[in-house]
Amino acid sequence: MRRPATPGRETRPILGAQDKNAEPRYQSLLKAQIPSAAMPGNAGTVRVIAGNYGGRTGTAKTFTPINLWDSVLVLGVGIRADAKSVQRQGARRSA
Repeated sequence: MRRPATPGRETRPILGAQDKNAEPRYQSLLKAQIPSAAMPGNAGTVRVIAGNYGGRTGTAKTFTPINLWDSVLVLGVGIRADAKSVQRQGARRSA
């Protein structure tokens, strides 16, 4: 299956009052710069844009620590994820 071309994306984090006036930062990330990781059980692949997954670290520079993934799942294959397996070191987990 061929994936359609992906247009540019813009993400806007919610910032604290002290950071609201920070200069915006734009980045160009080429497909070749984004690492991929296989999901367990051949359930699909994850392109790691920012943060971490499967031992890979995304190349996007972020203002706040986030995990940003582009996932392609295989139809009919189940997956299971828990917060511990995807939590970035040092990131806070909401209750």
